[in-house]
Amino acid sequence: MAYSSVGRPVFYIDNYLYHKTIGTSFTKEMPFPEKTLQLNPVFGDQELGLLLYDASLPVNQLEYDFSGNMNYYIAFLNHVRDINQPLSFLDDMTNVTGDFTEVLNGNGDGSFIYPNNGSTILTTSSLHENLFFLHEIFGFNYMKVGSVSMGIQYTMPHSPDLKLNMEIEMDGIDTTTTSGGGTISNVKYTGNPLWINGDNKTNCFDVYGEDGLDVTQTGARRNGRKSWNLKFSYMSETDLFSSNPKGGNYTEHPADSTYNDGDLSSAAQHSENTLAFNIETDDSFYAQVWNKTLGGALPFIFQPNSNDNDDFYICRFDQNSLRVSQSAYKVYDISVKIVETW
Repeated sequence: MAYSSVGRPVFYIDNYLYHKTIGTSFTKEMPFPEKTLQLNPVFGDQELGLLLYDASLPVNQLEYDFSGNMNYYIAFLNHVRDINQPLSFLDDMTNVTGDFTEVLNGNGDGSFIYPNNGSTILTTSSLHENLFFLHEIFGFNYMKVGSVSMGIQYTMPHSPDLKLNMEIEMDGIDTTTTSGGGTISNVKYTGNPLWINGDNKTNCFDVYGEDGLDVTQTGARRNGRKSWNLKFSYMSETDLFSSNPKGGNYTEHPADSTYNDGDLSSAAQHSENTLAFNIETDDSFYAQVWNKTLGGALPFIFQPNSNDNDDFYICRFDQNSLRVSQSAYKVYDISVKIVETW
């Protein structure tokens, strides 16, 4: 795919950023450097050395169901490394797990990954209570990175309506007409700041080899701020809303016909009056995307088309409310405005 077309959008929601913002208590045994967990990869100056880094979700690691619209993801943004050495993930600090799938720049077999420089996004549908990232099993070099993002990849259940709007705004340029009729332009910024890592200066989500990339030498720079106005019609209630909008899992109506298959827990440790998911773990747009970005407060990685793995942006919602309209029985319409942010 090409030409930045919109298909089924994908949202990559950073769970660490969300839980840190709302004050969730969790302890990481060997966390990534704090500066890398801000989803702000402009400066790739943080070193990842010969350590194991805890890459599991901060809470509820085993309570998700990745058989639907969700996956776990991890993204390394604005990184430079020895591309001849592998990256890998260990389950419980002992066994190399080979179930990661490439979304962007994840060359390898799922067990040993050899990404080029730039940015890398990987996903898995497996649940890991303890997942550790290991940089360079056989080497002794550091990986310099701007940001490490981990959380939930949520793919919309279907594409937005065909009538949609995309915009490229030059909001960093002010133009004034003088009293004599002339035009003066004040250029404050032209678009997303370049991602800098050593001598490399790139557009966001660029991928490049050992020779490096400096777009200030080539002029190949993307200018402007992109935004999308998308309407999703006929979303089912199960895709839009959480089956359980609370923090606990108890219900007074375990046999209620309003619940769908899978809403009630069948696990041995739960009673028959227990829902399978809550507002943290439910597979729905509200629970995983809108709730965890606090409306437009927190940024996320946005992929406009799930079939185009060359087109990614860091964005926010440009709205502080989500208006839901019922179009038919248990079917709803929503509209969102997504704007590129930095």
